[in-house]
Amino acid sequence: MNILVSRRDETGRAQLITIQGEQQLIVSGWDFKLIVGRALGWNLLKSSRFEISRSGSNFIFRGSGFGHGLGLCQEGAHVMAVRGANYRQILQKYFPTTHLATEHRSEADLLWGWPEISITSTRGRSITRLTISSEGFRINYPSTVSQREAEDLVGLLQSARRSLVDRIASAGMTLQFPTLEIFVNDTTGNFVGRTGQPPWAAAATRDKRIELQPLATLKRKRILETTVRHELAHAAIDVLGVDARRAGWRKDWQSTWR
Repeated sequence: MNILVSRRDETGRAQLITIQGEQQLIVSGWDFKLIVGRALGWNLLKSSRFEISRSGSNFIFRGSGFGHGLGLCQEGAHVMAVRGANYRQILQKYFPTTHLATEHRSEADLLWGWPEISITSTRGRSITRLTISSEGFRINYPSTVSQREAEDLVGLLQSARRSLVDRIASAGMTLQFPTLEIFVNDTTGNFVGRTGQPPWAAAATRDKRIELQPLATLKRKRILETTVRHELAHAAIDVLGVDARRAGWRKDWQSTWR
C-alpha cells in the first residue's frame, strides 16, 4: 500500500491524494483530511498542506497550517483581539485590499450590530446581514434568507422554548431563559470558520449564542426543528446549572451530510 500527493494547489496544499493498494483510489486533499479526522481525531492532521513519507509500515505526515488557507491566521487574529484590536484592524492587517463598509460604525456591528450590515470585498462579493428580534431571541441572518423564513424561525424557537419550559416545570423546576443570540451562517464554510466545528455539525452553542448552519442546509436534511430543540436544551442545561462550566463550543453532532 502507498499514499502520495498526486497534485497540489497554488498554496502548496494537497489537492489530490492517490491511495494505492489492490485498487487505486484518488480523493481530494480536503476529503482525505476529513477521513483522517473522523478516524483518528481532528487535531492530528490540521491542514492539507503536508508531505508524506514512509517508515516501514507507517506513514509520516509533516506539514504546516491550521485553517482555511485564505490568508487569515486564526491564532494571530485572536492575539490581536486580546491586545485590543477591533475587527476592522484585524481585517485590514490580513486583507489590506478589502474594504469593509457599514451603515453605522460600532465595535459590535460585524457580529450582532445593526439591522443591516454590508461587507464589500474588492473581489466583488457583497453580503448583507439582517436582524430580527422577539421576546427571548435576537436572530442575525443573511439577506439570502427571506423575512418569512426568519419569522418562521422565530416561531419555531418560541414554540420549542415553550415546550421545553413546560417539560421542565412538570419536573418541578423553574426555568428563566435569558435572551439568546441566534446567528444563521450563510455558508457551511463560515460556520466551520466561526465555530471550529466539523462541516457536518448542524449547530454549536456557546454561552448565550447559538450558531446554525445555513437554513437551506438544515431544511434540506429535515433537521431544522430537531436542531433548534437540541440547542435550546443545551442552553436550558446551563441555566439550570446541571452542567459544569464549559470552555468551548457545544455542538450538535446530528450530521447534516449523512
